[in-house]
Amino acid sequence: MSKFSLVAMGGTFDIIHRGHLTLLANAFEISNKVIIGLTSDEFVQKKGKKPVHKYDERLKNLLLIILKDFPNMLFEIIQLDNDFGPAVLEKDVQALVVSDETNNQGNILNALRSKNNLPPVEIVVVPMFLAKDGVRVSVIAKLFLEEFGSGQKIKYTGGKTGWKGDIPFYSHNSCPLYTSDAADDSL
Repeated sequence: MSKFSLVAMGGTFDIIHRGHLTLLANAFEISNKVIIGLTSDEFVQKKGKKPVHKYDERLKNLLLIILKDFPNMLFEIIQLDNDFGPAVLEKDVQALVVSDETNNQGNILNALRSKNNLPPVEIVVVPMFLAKDGVRVSVIAKLFLEEFGSGQKIKYTGGKTGWKGDIPFYSHNSCPLYTSDAADDSL
């Protein structure tokens, strides 16, 4: 039995990496159904981001990963044109799943829900997934794919710890995905 019947989460999901998979795994673990907000191209631009992939490609990649890694899970992907999408108005949403980086959004969401006479949601913070050198996996993945593309392997020398090793990047089912021995010894 899951803790919640409905949770929400959102993101750009441009280059899907272990951090995204960790967020999704946590959301599916605690809820019977997950609403996943996927930021529109226009909203991404308003946020000052420059994604590698357009919305349709990000949607396709996200669907492929969910269907492969989280089969038989109930979910709905909606286009996000603002920070919260249906989590502001949907009374049945019980929790918001966020990363360390976005946990401030929970307080803002609950203030908006209060204005709409809706109960607050529980904020579930999932720690960010870091490489051995302490760098966010999302930063490493984006920089690498922008520079070299998929299917490459580079020697990496980490910043904070000086960790060195190979970081393989590959495309799985046409879905850019990051895996790294640098980030997880069990891979």
